[in-house]
Amino acid sequence: MLRMKVRLGALVLALALAAVLSLSGIVEAPAGGWGTATPIETASGAAHDPQVAVSPHGDAIAVWEQSDSIYSNRFVPGVGWGTAALIETSPGTARKPAVAIDRSGDAWAAWEL
Repeated sequence: MLRMKVRLGALVLALALAAVLSLSGIVEAPAGGWGTATPIETASGAAHDPQVAVSPHGDAIAVWEQSDSIYSNRFVPGVGWGTAALIETSPGTARKPAVAIDRSGDAWAAWEL
């Protein structure tokens, strides 16, 4: 199992790439301890190359490659993960996503076509 962690203050966001290549998000509470893994993607096809950015306020954005496209999902503190969204619709293969987030929670993603 491949794990990616981003630590910022009391928040830890972990994406686990399981044998079936699906992504789940796990958040560590400020008081400690891990929450329950939450699936952050449900599309068909293997999900891979996950990237995560976390703001100083705990907002997070995850992007990944799946079925030759790029998807994203956002984590909002106190709310949790949203619904995964396809963010790249050009013809051909999209790969190698990257993501950044600023102090206001605005996020940008880039990828290779």
